[in-house]
Amino acid sequence: MNIRQGKGYYIFGALKNVYMEAASYISAMQFAIICIMAYTTTLEPWLTMNNMVIPLWGVLTIFTGVIISILLFTYKIGIPSHYKFLERQFREHGNFTAEDMKKLFDNQKCIMSKLGIKEKTND
Repeated sequence: MNIRQGKGYYIFGALKNVYMEAASYISAMQFAIICIMAYTTTLEPWLTMNNMVIPLWGVLTIFTGVIISILLFTYKIGIPSHYKFLERQFREHGNFTAEDMKKLFDNQKCIMSKLGIKEKTND
């Protein structure tokens, strides 16, 4: 089934691509707004009712600490485990790029041996 692609499809793809690139910044702004709203509508009245005072900057510092902790967890554990999973998937289900590169290297070695060229090493 061939889907005819016109200019409208190109514009849709371009808009989707730009939105996906900007989504992390938009998400960060939304999270900041939600934190401020949660403080002013829920947390501050509850703290006042219980005779505790935590200023907005204190709450934002706590939220920033939580965000940094999540980022560190993702950097140290999440991303490496994601790549380990992908590597395992490629090994189990075939990695076409690696297979093609192996064929290219084998062909290159064959051509080099026929031409009498020795392989260079990076020593």
